Amino acid sequence: MIKIQIALYVCFAISFISCTKEKKEIEILVAPSENYIEYKKMQRIKYQVSQKYGDEIDLKLVTKKNYNFLSDFNELFKKENNLELAIVTNTNYRKTNKIIDSFSLNNITTVLPISTKIFYILYRKNNYQTDINKLFYGKRVAILSYDIDFCKQLISDLGVDTNNCTFVETLYSNNLYDYKNDSSTISNIDFYKGFVNFKQMPYDIEIGFTPFNNYSSSRLKKFLDYHNYFDFFSIDEVDLLNKGSILDAFCMKNQYYNPFIIPKELYGNKPKLPVLTFRIDNVLIARNGLDKNIIKNIVKIAVENSNSNDMALFGENFKNLNFYIPLNEGTISYLNRNELSIIENYFSLAGKIMSIVVALNTILISFLFWKKKRKKKTILNYYKLLIEYKKEIDNADKEIDLLQLENKLIDIQNNIFNLLYKDRVLIDESTKMTMDRLHLLIDLCSSKLQSKKR
Repeated sequence: MIKIQIALYVCFAISFISCTKEKKEIEILVAPSENYIEYKKMQRIKYQVSQKYGDEIDLKLVTKKNYNFLSDFNELFKKENNLELAIVTNTNYRKTNKIIDSFSLNNITTVLPISTKIFYILYRKNNYQTDINKLFYGKRVAILSYDIDFCKQLISDLGVDTNNCTFVETLYSNNLYDYKNDSSTISNIDFYKGFVNFKQMPYDIEIGFTPFNNYSSSRLKKFLDYHNYFDFFSIDEVDLLNKGSILDAFCMKNQYYNPFIIPKELYGNKPKLPVLTFRIDNVLIARNGLDKNIIKNIVKIAVENSNSNDMALFGENFKNLNFYIPLNEGTISYLNRNELSIIENYFSLAGKIMSIVVALNTILISFLFWKKKRKKKTILNYYKLLIEYKKEIDNADKEIDLLQLENKLIDIQNNIFNLLYKDRVLIDESTKMTMDRLHLLIDLCSSKLQSKKR
């Protein structure tokens, strides 16, 4: 009775603990505002996570007006104590306006890629040049991006002397971060429609980033529809990609960016020809200490519900990306889900070897059995022949016939001896019976010949 009560108490305690398990609230810094594509993507992931792991994980999406995807994430996590995850650009360039190679990455890992931005250059068609430096020389340049210095560094790496062009004031220059390259707000549209013709446009070249997979409703399409004297500039000929193009050299220097081809007429009737450029990726990063199983579940949900365009860009298991910040253990665990463990690999290999051994053994046994059967068949054929010769000896009346039969029997005897020497017949009871019968028939022939001579 006491044992039953103890068992009931244990079951009750386990049930109580499982029912009162605390849900993990995870704060994620997503974007400057809810209008960003990163926020919309994280909203979908949040919903899908809540559907499957709602009792365990609660994702809290946070926006910060002046947030920059190029912020120094070390400082970011130091200032925001409750922050567990954040979206940043996958690059070693940070908001400090220089390439950062010295700071520690020991406390931060990459969870998964979230979004892609395509770098573009728009130019007035009457100013066309094939050389990018000549295109920018003496021109007024507007940078519509979340970081002006970042874009200046990029075009400098592409071969532009930034001292020979003028950078004009834009809404970004005034740090109005609510104005975004991928928005379509009234103020945004009015800003461009305020310039009635190309002479009133305050710049000759526009550079920035546009979201991937948002072509029909993007600001770029609206802008090009209204100002059709602008077109896309191709960094190099599309056919030269991976053949020593300017972009190949750029991507070798900037290893976290990937080439991208803007197809013909992707934005309405622009561009007129395919355009060679590059893309950058925004990734979700994590502060160390977050349970790797939670990370694994988030990655699982995100990957299984991602669209085909994203998967085509990132590649299976993100193989198309070179991550600046190392992948999280939980992410690696999910990506290796189809790989066998060391023990499983060992037994799998051992199983394959054993299968080969069994197959070879089967073939060997079959061959030996066939060989044995063939040897037995040979001696049985001789035995059947001796039966026929016995009948002929019994019926033979002439001496010449008996001599011929005797010679045939001696030939058979010699053949059998030769086969025995070459191991082509079995030394068994059937061979012994055949040899005994052969000797009897030879003796019988000799006896009949002797009687004929008398």
